[in-house]
Amino acid sequence: MAPRSRRTALALGVAFAAFCRPAAALFSTTLSGAPTEAISPGTPGAATLELQPWLTTVDPDAVCNDGTSAGYYYMKGTDPSLWLVYLEGGYWCWDAPSCQERYQTLKFDMSSSGWGNLFAQSGIFGTDPSTNPWAGANMVFIKYCSSDSWFGDAAASSDTFGFAFRGSRIVSATITAMQQYNGLGASGGPERLLFGGCSAGGRGVLVNLDAVTAQLADTNVQVQGLLDAAAWVDVQPIIPNMLTLQDMTQDLYGFTSPPIPADCAAAYPGAEWQCLWPSYRLPFVHTNYFLNAAQFDAFQIMYDTNNLDSTYCCNTPPEQQWVEQFQTQTLALISAMPPSDPVYSSVCLVHCLSCNADFWLFTVNGVSLAQAMAQWYFNDKAVNVIGQCTGWDCTLQCSGGPWEPTNQPCTTSTNVCANDYYLTPSSVGEASGQQQPGQGHPNSQQTQAGIAAWNAQNLANNPNAQSQFSAVSSVQGQPQQPQQQQQQQPGTVSATEPSLSQQQQAVLACQTQVAAQQAQLSQMQASDNPAASQIASQITAMQAQCAQMQAQAGRR
Repeated sequence: MAPRSRRTALALGVAFAAFCRPAAALFSTTLSGAPTEAISPGTPGAATLELQPWLTTVDPDAVCNDGTSAGYYYMKGTDPSLWLVYLEGGYWCWDAPSCQERYQTLKFDMSSSGWGNLFAQSGIFGTDPSTNPWAGANMVFIKYCSSDSWFGDAAASSDTFGFAFRGSRIVSATITAMQQYNGLGASGGPERLLFGGCSAGGRGVLVNLDAVTAQLADTNVQVQGLLDAAAWVDVQPIIPNMLTLQDMTQDLYGFTSPPIPADCAAAYPGAEWQCLWPSYRLPFVHTNYFLNAAQFDAFQIMYDTNNLDSTYCCNTPPEQQWVEQFQTQTLALISAMPPSDPVYSSVCLVHCLSCNADFWLFTVNGVSLAQAMAQWYFNDKAVNVIGQCTGWDCTLQCSGGPWEPTNQPCTTSTNVCANDYYLTPSSVGEASGQQQPGQGHPNSQQTQAGIAAWNAQNLANNPNAQSQFSAVSSVQGQPQQPQQQQQQQPGTVSATEPSLSQQQQAVLACQTQVAAQQAQLSQMQASDNPAASQIASQITAMQAQCAQMQAQAGRR
């Protein structure tokens, strides 16, 4: 077996499953009447969507991994001609052990049995038109429960370990259901549909975009796509012989029966699985789309460099050489894009941008993803927004861990940094190019908890992480703090907050992780999940670590 076990590979997926989880979680009650998590405070302007009739009412094969009906959430917009359809992300499973463990630890990604009647989401689902150009759209969020990046169409059998993999069938059934239940195509005039997704959802858009266009070909609906954090490049991991993302893709191709377009299959005879790999599939996507592809994509880099437990990965020369090759290949992919399909590309270590406030707060060269997409979608101006900085040192401008960028300069004199930073609330909506530095903004609680966990572990235990954090914090020309400080989310850490020491930030991050794990434990205990005892042990160990860190911070 490869140096990274399949169990460890699944663990990375669990960590990254936090990306683009609902900013305000499920709330109300489940269909079975069981209470669910209350809507989170601190997410103003998030859309509240309602669960629609189960998809098996339009297609009996549109089911989750465990055979329960797949489904989607919908909110009627103020513009009857504008539609937003979004695929949730959340990794995948690729063989019997990984799928069985996923079902034990992430059952909500393989079943609809615990879904609530209502669902809240921010980002491109935000309801404030001053920050989100799609605020008035009819909004559809398709929950991920097929574990196949939305490209399978296989019934449950011994070949599929007893699970169904119906991702592409769920997509087509949702479009049919929208026509029957929500009035898609019934306005009497031209309508537009943006079909988007992040991470596994973005790859789902990649492989289903042309099929959705074909499904609506005889209607008045024009389809375009958003591929957020979906552009995997074909690089080999830094550790030889480890289980690769390419291996997983081939495994999935073998048992999920994904529809493959004829032109792509003809280009890769005998290796048709490559038509599921983003950098090979992109040339065969014929529907117009917008691509967000970070030059240092957090998911693929952290996986391929075996840095699951490290915020500050890639400290050794071989690692840095590898990530710089990754940047080169990503830029080559971007340069080959047709002019009609614009690209947004940061030089920070980031992943998804469209499913939370990053959509309008994070900027490259003074332009947010929301602004760039609006120019493309509403003004028919396909302009690439590409961060101009070469080398791994570029990520050091993203202070507080590469997750929360500011406009601090690079720590080396050889690189010319791009202006990747967050806007303050007061500067949102101002003209692009007016650099308004600000603090990191509060992400969704689950995403922030994951960030805090990685920061806590590294700032406490990793000398390289300590030195990198110090180097970034001591750079000359710190950005001026905004006059009105942004209110801090309870339990989150602001990387640019000057009143907290490095050790205090690590303590708060550790405590945030404990709180997140305790919330997870409560949900697992409520569902009699056998893995609850393991989580409880982890909480005990983490609490001891937090106490030790707090004692050390108090002595400094």
